Amino acid sequence: MRSLPEQIGAVVIGRNEGVRLQRCLKSLLAVIDHVVYVDSGSTDDSLTIAADCRVEIVSLDTSTKFSAGRARNDGFERLMMLHPELTLVQFVDGDCELMPGWIEAGFDQLSVRSDVAVVCGRRRERHPEHSLFNRLIDFEWHTPVGECSASGGDFLIQANCFHAVGGFNTQVIAGEEPELGFRIRQHGWKILRIDHEMTLHDAALTSISSWWKRERRSGYGALDVHSRIARDSNSYFARHVRSTWFWSLGWLILLCLMLAVGGLLNGTAGILSGGLFWFLATMVQVARIASRYRLPEISRIASLQMAALTLLSKWPQMLGQFTWLRDRWLGRHPRLIEYKASPPEGKAFAS
Repeated sequence: MRSLPEQIGAVVIGRNEGVRLQRCLKSLLAVIDHVVYVDSGSTDDSLTIAADCRVEIVSLDTSTKFSAGRARNDGFERLMMLHPELTLVQFVDGDCELMPGWIEAGFDQLSVRSDVAVVCGRRRERHPEHSLFNRLIDFEWHTPVGECSASGGDFLIQANCFHAVGGFNTQVIAGEEPELGFRIRQHGWKILRIDHEMTLHDAALTSISSWWKRERRSGYGALDVHSRIARDSNSYFARHVRSTWFWSLGWLILLCLMLAVGGLLNGTAGILSGGLFWFLATMVQVARIASRYRLPEISRIASLQMAALTLLSKWPQMLGQFTWLRDRWLGRHPRLIEYKASPPEGKAFAS
């Protein structure tokens, strides 16, 4: 179907995505004629790849702070300047590949639901088998269908809605999509997640250090967004912040209290008893989390490993929130925390 591109354009953002970007652009150009790629200071061959694909290129000014929101806003502005007749825009991250049939499915939903401004679908991880980190991220994408509070980085949106809410907040460096979703819902529009394959994501998280940085970024962004929409006390970010503090700092305080009380009551044996009680309580929490990860394709051992990693993630998230508090105290602008490595020598990870 080649009538859809007359109404839909696409904006892709990326930084050092290499062949991941090539897959992304080719998947879009198969169904959409008007594609803008926004590059955030890549040092690999991303710009050459985009030029070879013959898409419009926007290179962000490196003297100004980068953010995904800024990149998407600039891409949207260029797209609408070149093609003001477009009514829908598909946003895609450069490490994602658009799945066949998604544009048609998203278009159909927006055609029949005038109250819906944003539609998104199922994002899957390309290589969940490559690492436990990838597998956990793939599970994060497994979200319920129906009306939701926010999309991820890939979504199809009404252009007039994006204009009306002022686009992304360029000061938000992580969690910019939920922050945008909050303002969209404040304007009376709805966000809809449908049961359809949308994109294939390539997290390429194969090391503990990259995962740690990603979780620090998550904690930083959660507190940043929560501070902006604090009146929404039941939001995901409000729960995220409370959970992070309870399962990191609160759990540490509980351990110290147990050890201290045990030492006062019965010396070494009391300390060991207090430590053992704390350990058993932690294992119970891991088992409780693991029950949420029990899917046919996930073994019991893998679900326990993912649960332990989820509990461990509270520590880097707490460090990220401490960093945000420090930046706020010192009057610094929010900072981008990068975690993903470029494909080695410009090549994609094995497929």
